[in-house]
Amino acid sequence: MQQKAFSILKISDWILKLAYLNALFIAFSFLGCLIGGFFPATTAMLTVIRKWLMGDTEIPVFSTFWVSYKKDFLRSNLLGYILTFIGFTIFMYYLLLNQTVSEVAVWLRYPLVIITIIYIAFLLYVFPVFVHYEMKIPQILKTTFLIMSVSPLSTIMLIAAGIILYFTMSNFPGLIPLFGGSLIGFIVMWSSYLAFSQLKQKEEKTVVLD
Repeated sequence: MQQKAFSILKISDWILKLAYLNALFIAFSFLGCLIGGFFPATTAMLTVIRKWLMGDTEIPVFSTFWVSYKKDFLRSNLLGYILTFIGFTIFMYYLLLNQTVSEVAVWLRYPLVIITIIYIAFLLYVFPVFVHYEMKIPQILKTTFLIMSVSPLSTIMLIAAGIILYFTMSNFPGLIPLFGGSLIGFIVMWSSYLAFSQLKQKEEKTVVLD
């Protein structure tokens, strides 16, 4: 009975933590008028989740969030707008191909679909890489591609979890303002953290073999 009550309290504690983190994510996104606040709020949220996953579950959430938000404000926005520009370019190519009636345009759609899938997978990893490693932006981009290449299972798990979460939120839209951002962030960071751990293990085995 006591164990059951403890489990219920623990689940309730995590629900409150995720709801509070989601509220911070929304508030600080709007603090920067979305244009300047969304990306640093995303990296701040992932920073908190990363610490939770590493076992530091009793961190002061607000101060950890705020420190990360301030520290990475410019860098996260720079990275975010680079990715936004790439996504906008892909979207414009889609519009161009849809307006072009030719056999070449039909064939060009296939590589564009592949590029889009790679871009989406890249987006899922790039901000977790940002908060996990102390790197400059060019190194972050290279490391993200590397992790995508060596961790296909984590990528599949991440996409599958994202699909499940999408249908859950679609059926229960009331959950979106409470847990939308933090739940997505938790799944993305958890899957990415598994990939980081796998990469570290492979590097350690290589060092031992050498």
